[in-house]
Amino acid sequence: NVHTVFSAECNPTFDWHSVALFYSHRVSKQPGGITRLLACSTEKLKTYQGLDIGPTFVHPNHREVAGQNYAAYNKPASVAYWVRSGQVPAGVEYVMQLDADMLINRPVYPSEVKAAPGVVVSAPYNYLVGTDNGLANEMGVRNQSLQARCGGMHLFHIDDLRRIAPLWLHFTQKVRDFACREPKRYYELAAPPEKKKNKSGEDEDDVGRRRQFMWMVEMYGYVFGAAEAGVQRHVISSNMMGYVGQAAIRPGPYILHYGIDWKVSDAKGQLQYDFNKLSYVELDPSSCQRWFFPVPPFGSAAARDFREELCIRQMEDFNRALCEYYQRHCEAPPECPPSDVSLAPKGACIDT
Repeated sequence: NVHTVFSAECNPTFDWHSVALFYSHRVSKQPGGITRLLACSTEKLKTYQGLDIGPTFVHPNHREVAGQNYAAYNKPASVAYWVRSGQVPAGVEYVMQLDADMLINRPVYPSEVKAAPGVVVSAPYNYLVGTDNGLANEMGVRNQSLQARCGGMHLFHIDDLRRIAPLWLHFTQKVRDFACREPKRYYELAAPPEKKKNKSGEDEDDVGRRRQFMWMVEMYGYVFGAAEAGVQRHVISSNMMGYVGQAAIRPGPYILHYGIDWKVSDAKGQLQYDFNKLSYVELDPSSCQRWFFPVPPFGSAAARDFREELCIRQMEDFNRALCEYYQRHCEAPPECPPSDVSLAPKGACIDT
């Protein structure tokens, strides 16, 4: 019996992510239930309109721990609260934890992907070189031989998650404190060797790389916490998670992450479509503003290859998910858009 969970906050961006993920859980026929682990303050919860998006467990928001404004604290904090809340559904043996900006491409069955007690299934994060560069020593991690460079999504046996969750949060806070206190030293230990140097010997992408690895604190928190918890083995496979815009081989990974930009075009190169999730931070489904994503110029069936098919299907599913939510949430739901421009009524005005 597997149950899916994901972390979110009570704001518009996480709301449309949540609408899409709940939809993908249903249409992919993923077995078991799903729960949104919602980080939300008591004050914000009073006016929050999105509790009906899907099954939700509410917990305190850890974003502002020590005044650091680090949203990823909520990933370990959410499961730490949930597993000791008494609200884990009866009979759950395995828990699949995703990020809110992920979609289930095909159903995950624990036995098929080799999950077991003491064995966590995850996706590779090979750039977490701090496991060998001295960061683990700096953090005082025990059982360093058990460290696994993985992240993004995890499939746990529930007993393992109960042991890992508090240690995951503990090491995330410990690594974050160190990274904020000694950023240069943290970067030296946490990041792979710099590749591009300018004439002065400085890394050309220095600022971006440093920000990226500050965000990855939570990933190190997991690696260290799981090792400290004594997890004996990780099954790490690139088949578990991939990025929309990169995944190109059918049937694609089990989990799709839409965290990177992508662009597609038709066979003639005339009709183009691109996506960046940060372009939609103001899309607020629970306020019934009646917004949809721009309708693709062609459907997924007309895509040139599987990569483009996944890209267009993502947008088709986003709009279908929003349409379903508006229908049950809004007093005056909008008319839903066609899946692509070619299916629009002649003379219709459609945002593209």
